[in-house]
Amino acid sequence: MNPYARFYASYHTSVKCGNTASKEEVVFEFTGGRTTSLRELSETELNDLIDQLNQKSTIQGTKKYSKDETARNTMRRAIIAQFHCAGRDGVRAAKAWAEKQGATIEHVNIKRRFNEYTQPELISLIKKAEKMRVSDMKTISKQL
Repeated sequence: MNPYARFYASYHTSVKCGNTASKEEVVFEFTGGRTTSLRELSETELNDLIDQLNQKSTIQGTKKYSKDETARNTMRRAIIAQFHCAGRDGVRAAKAWAEKQGATIEHVNIKRRFNEYTQPELISLIKKAEKMRVSDMKTISKQL
């Protein structure tokens, strides 16, 4: 196995996570300006560089969501899924529909941008989206 394969795998992952530095720049920065070549690194230095790249990739590539935001993301996906099931363009249609339709909470219609709805409002929108999908499916079956 190529002794630098692990480095290149870590490097390419870091690029996907937003690293804009070239391989030479990464090595140059790591060695404090001593070299730009992987061949001039000791095995320990190479392993440390790989660990550093992996750590940066994890920090840059992972967005931490609160439990509330995770739940809201799941509910938004449920609404989008209703649109896919109804044969509509999922994300765009769901966003436009939700922003136009609005959520009903305690007989009050609340209109917001799709990503700004609260959990109770998203629950209301899920129920409306389910009704919309069932209505669309009935209409299609009548036409057939």
